[in-house]
Amino acid sequence: MVSTNAKARQEVACGEIMLGSRQVAYRVVRSRRARQIRLRSLLDGTVEVVVPPRVSVPPIEEILRSRQRWIERQLDRLQALPPIHPNSIGFLGTKHDVIVRRTAAPTGQIFMEGRTLQLDVPDDIQVAPTIEKFMRLRARTVLHERAAAWADLMQVQYQRLSVRDQRTRWGSCSVTGGLNFSWRLVMAPLPVLDYVVIHELMHLREMNHSKRFWDGVATYCPEYQEHRAWLTENGPRLARPLYVEASSAVR
Repeated sequence: MVSTNAKARQEVACGEIMLGSRQVAYRVVRSRRARQIRLRSLLDGTVEVVVPPRVSVPPIEEILRSRQRWIERQLDRLQALPPIHPNSIGFLGTKHDVIVRRTAAPTGQIFMEGRTLQLDVPDDIQVAPTIEKFMRLRARTVLHERAAAWADLMQVQYQRLSVRDQRTRWGSCSVTGGLNFSWRLVMAPLPVLDYVVIHELMHLREMNHSKRFWDGVATYCPEYQEHRAWLTENGPRLARPLYVEASSAVR
């Protein structure tokens, strides 16, 4: 779910394979924590093959073909999810209705008030990218604020914080103390976002997922297992692309 540090996982290969009528992207990752070769279905539809250290990388295409039915089930599950429809979008777990108004002004504006996200934009401005840019900015503000507050409480110090469009992991912590988060976390409830922040900050003390690591997480986030379960259940929905139907715009 959430990554640890850069040295714990190393991508060694990537490619695509035809499975039935589907072209499936895959990547091979060597992980220090892996005990056996296993497959993971990532939120963007990529299949990840995790290989333990000091184990020769097997013929990847043979493994993928042997697990074709499992892979197809995972892809079907992801494809069955409709895209995020910005007529209604979540912000810190609360549903916000989106109102799009077309204006003759050369520039537009977007703002959030109460439980409404309103866009006043010219005809030539695409709605979905505008909403995504706005949500990224809000996510950057929220994540910087929460990371600073939790780092002070936990008495740890990070070097930098980046917010990206990560769909395969919610957060990561590098060995140099850099934090990375997905902007899509801002659509989750605040306690879930806080859990991911605490998780990554705890890696500044423990660069692993040992019992001591999880005990540390539990100290600051006693309900972390509930929040992990929420991400497992709802994460694929947050990873969907934004989409706006033409009928969503009003004048």
